[in-house]
Amino acid sequence: MTTSALQTNKPLVIYGARLIDPASQYDGPGAVLIENQRIVGVSQSATLNSKPDGADVLDAQGCVLAPALVDLHTQVQGLLGNGLETPATLARAALAGGVSHAVVHPSENCPLDTPEAIMAFLAQTPNDGAVLLPAGNLRHQDTMAEYGLMQEAGAALLSDGGQVSPNAAQRLAHLRYAQQFGLTVCLSTLHPDFDHLATAGAVASGLGLHGTPASVEALTLAQQVMLAQEARCRPLIGPVTTHQALETLRKLDREAMAVTWTPVTHLSFNAVDMGDLDPQYRLCPPLRIDDDRRTLIEATRTGLVPIITSSHAPCSTGGKLNPFSQASIGGAIIEDLLPAALSLYHTGDVELLTLWQALSLTPARALGIDTGEISKGAPANLVLVDLDAPSVRRAEALMSACKASPYDGRRLQGRLLKTWIKGQMMYDFEHELAEASC
Repeated sequence: MTTSALQTNKPLVIYGARLIDPASQYDGPGAVLIENQRIVGVSQSATLNSKPDGADVLDAQGCVLAPALVDLHTQVQGLLGNGLETPATLARAALAGGVSHAVVHPSENCPLDTPEAIMAFLAQTPNDGAVLLPAGNLRHQDTMAEYGLMQEAGAALLSDGGQVSPNAAQRLAHLRYAQQFGLTVCLSTLHPDFDHLATAGAVASGLGLHGTPASVEALTLAQQVMLAQEARCRPLIGPVTTHQALETLRKLDREAMAVTWTPVTHLSFNAVDMGDLDPQYRLCPPLRIDDDRRTLIEATRTGLVPIITSSHAPCSTGGKLNPFSQASIGGAIIEDLLPAALSLYHTGDVELLTLWQALSLTPARALGIDTGEISKGAPANLVLVDLDAPSVRRAEALMSACKASPYDGRRLQGRLLKTWIKGQMMYDFEHELAEASC
């Protein structure tokens, strides 16, 4: 798809919508005026008092208008194509997920560990997709990476890429060095001494899988937080997926506590979903028991875990054909992030404002980027959503280069209709539907 046909320089009035603005905690009727990439007028009634001559007008009755999503945790498979997820394919898949900004973390084939690697990544990022924010690797091979030079090259933050160093003194040195450049650091809770194939317990035993104790996540979380406190920084730490980790968070000093995040998959699925060892559910961290999932939903509702991510980890479709223990880890999830999260609203577990805060405003503020709200002067990064439209998720229909997803075949409620980035419509469901039928 090319987005040029969707874009216009005319002012745009969107009226009749249900506005969701987590910044002002407003949930009600509203209309907005978009001009010159920004929101220049907001009304808390169904219409605007006036509109510029020649403005385009969109009737959004029955739909939600809300800030576009900010996804704190994604990965790519490399910089070149050949069926792999690249910055180009991810940026366009993000639009189909309603995501305006996505943080891309280091991975095996895209280590992001040098200034040259950061520049090469940005050179492959398209202008007609979501904004991709590369997270520079804390380590270059076995040494500390060049944080200042990576920042100059365009690294938005730093990350351990899910590879926690077993050397705590080295981790503390990394945090202290990162502080000198004012860089946010994202730290993992995945302990390096475990394979994280499954969560230890009755389900893993019944399936014949070696399980990692759920308490390992809590231990790693506590150590990461304490090292961050020693370095006097407030990092982003995750994933948080177990009740033991949540209990650890409750005991910490909230003023010094890190900002934590959880993958949407662990709000949707539990270990029982692995069933007959379906490789689509080979995720990292592994799925937890349902008590963990329910406790995590409550932590999302209360803000104890304030950010929901896709944890989009693309893999080859062929890799999911292997037996569970040898199957590729992860899947294409960024396009399923919004409808999967909306399930929590439809079940009555989490209010819509709270969900949008976790999906947009809180991650935006954690990253220090100007998005996530509907207010006069704010960038016009918006989504239009039909909350009630049902859909059956089909992995083969994803815009992502990866066609493997744990949501494949799932019935979800809620459909993204349009995505605007800086006032330009970059995704239109009806347009995509028409193109697919040609």
